[in-house]
This record gives sequence, C-alpha cells and structure tokens, in this order.
Amino acid sequence: MTLTLPAVETPVATPVETKTAPKISEALRLGAMSTKQAFNAFHPKPDKFCAMGTIMHAVGFENTETELMWEFMGANCDVSPILRDCCASNPNFTTIWAAIIHLNDGHRMPRDQIADRLAAVGL
Repeated sequence: MTLTLPAVETPVATPVETKTAPKISEALRLGAMSTKQAFNAFHPKPDKFCAMGTIMHAVGFENTETELMWEFMGANCDVSPILRDCCASNPNFTTIWAAIIHLNDGHRMPRDQIADRLAAVGL
C-alpha cells in the first residue's frame, strides 16, 4: 500500500522591508546638501540647521531610528578621537552630541569637516 499525501501549496514569503538608520556622518552630509549651517541655534530659520539639527533633519525628527540615534549620541563615551587636536582633554565633552555641538558652535567647523571626523571613527 502506498500512502499519498494531499498536495499542499507552499506559501510564498513576502519580502520584509527593513530600515537601517544611516551613519551619523552620512546623515550630516545628506542634510547639509539641502540646508545652510547655523550656529548656536538648532533650527533658527526654515533652511538653516546646526550640525545636530542637520542630522535630525536628514533622518526625521520623530521616528524610531531618530530615538535610537539620540540615545546613542547621548551616551557617555570617549570622544577624544572626534575632537582630536581641539579640546580633547576637556572633561565637559563626554558624549558624541556634545562633541558635535562643540565643533559646530565652538569652532564654527563646516559640517563636512565634522562629518569627516565622525566617519574617521566609524560613525
């Protein structure tokens, strides 16, 4: 006796779209393409953003990726590789966002140079 199993349709898997937040340096470069740089203010005019504002403008202000990025950039860490020759030993700079704000506002560093420093350390 031979056992015959009924034919079963195999469901086709639907591709799942996954989003990955861009690196901080990539977000800074992307946002800088469409905005002017601001200093000492997050977003003083519709087309002007500081470096931090530029990053948030690029990835969106209210989404999961932004929340994770804020949490990551606000965590205490050694930022001396980002600050390098300027103020690297200053104990006030213990987060990535403090380093970015310092380079933007304290040194008025162009956003592409800030992005270069972030990319150099893998961010």
